[in-house]
Amino acid sequence: MNRINLPLLLLIIIAFLSCKKRKTESAFVYSEYANADSVEIHKPNADSISFIQGYGVKLFYDENHNLQRLGGKVFGKYYGHFFKMNVGKNFNTALDFGKVTSYIYQNYNWQSYFMKYDSKTNSYLENGSPCVDYFVFYNEGDTTIRYTFHFSTFPRRDIESQYSLDGKTYSKFNLRKSYLMPFLQEAQIFLRRAQQKIFIKSETSNLRFAYPKLQDRKTFIDTMSLIP
Repeated sequence: MNRINLPLLLLIIIAFLSCKKRKTESAFVYSEYANADSVEIHKPNADSISFIQGYGVKLFYDENHNLQRLGGKVFGKYYGHFFKMNVGKNFNTALDFGKVTSYIYQNYNWQSYFMKYDSKTNSYLENGSPCVDYFVFYNEGDTTIRYTFHFSTFPRRDIESQYSLDGKTYSKFNLRKSYLMPFLQEAQIFLRRAQQKIFIKSETSNLRFAYPKLQDRKTFIDTMSLIP
């Protein structure tokens, strides 16, 4: 009679349970939206989610109701995070089911950042910056302007950022969670109205998932024109 190797059996059971509990990337993205603190209107399995600051997302599913695409709008214009997942008719067997195949931060008519799977090299390409946008607030006659800078935390979870007005001396942004949408941090600073540009250095790390050829840690350096 063969003896049961209990330690080995326990390891197999633990590995099996871990696999069952592990979320697909599409399920993770969906849960971040559905359970966000700033959600105003959401019904499970609905095709849209509304947020308290006017941001809304549209959800697209495949025939088996797996999340296939997600994209946002502000004031009726395309804006914010856009995800495509490896499900449905365009399923690629080289990738795990539900894996993010492309991610874009759409800043109205242009893309601040994009990450995309390249089937020819079986790797991911990226371009742009995690500093994806800024909003301005001022009253007529003000000599200073309040800027709110937005930083995407996808695909990398952690970010530290500094800014400079002359390209030499840098100050640290006081980043905090944004309630405009998930996967976003923000920082507010006040600048003279005459300031025309800003230099931003962002240190990012901790990829949320493995994306071949993308570095876990990456530094981004930007020069942005300031338009009140």
